[in-house]
Amino acid sequence: MRLLPLGNKFTFKFIDNVIVRTDQGKRRTQFEEKAFGEFVVSSYDEGAKMPRWVTVIAAGPKITPEDFKPGDKILVEALKWSEAIEFYGDNIWYSDLTQVLAVDD
Repeated sequence: MRLLPLGNKFTFKFIDNVIVRTDQGKRRTQFEEKAFGEFVVSSYDEGAKMPRWVTVIAAGPKITPEDFKPGDKILVEALKWSEAIEFYGDNIWYSDLTQVLAVDD
């Protein structure tokens, strides 16, 4: 089975290491940051307040190859993505074309 986004939506994975945890019955995403060598810091709020680089998995029909294509790295506006969706054991997210800030050439 394939997951095909509709319209101007696209699916992606974050380039940063992401941890999905359950906290008080709710699934929450944390971005893992390394500081001071191997010391790992993760935060629900602070890590999500900045735009994030992602790798596109699939793009809807209203997104052209001139915009971007699967495999491209793009910068998505902070907090403008869905909750994590588990699809065949992998966590993926989706957003739409209006939230893209930049495409890595």
